[in-house]
Amino acid sequence: MHGLAKKVLLRKAVEPLVPVEVVHGRKRGFSIPAAAWLRGELEPFARETLAPENLRRQGFFQPKPVARLLDEHVAGREDWSRQLWGLLAFTLWYERHVEQEPPRLHSARMEVLAA
Repeated sequence: MHGLAKKVLLRKAVEPLVPVEVVHGRKRGFSIPAAAWLRGELEPFARETLAPENLRRQGFFQPKPVARLLDEHVAGREDWSRQLWGLLAFTLWYERHVEQEPPRLHSARMEVLAA
């Protein structure tokens, strides 16, 4: 880091390859089109992941308000994409890392010790 300027080496390395406005321009955010995805191709996935039986099993979120958020978002009445994305991420994380049994360690050493 050079003072408050970040990524000096990266900017110098790409300088000959990209327009000057990009190299010396200010930082710009990048976001995914979650709102459109949740109204389109990810809607079935979101409904399955946030299904009432899943939410009841996990016990953190009430199914009716979550369904209302999803319905309002898909209908285009509200943009609840950030909230829905967070709910999806948490629900999937919890399913993967808490509900599933941890993988069993298996190694050749364990087989030798068992023999």
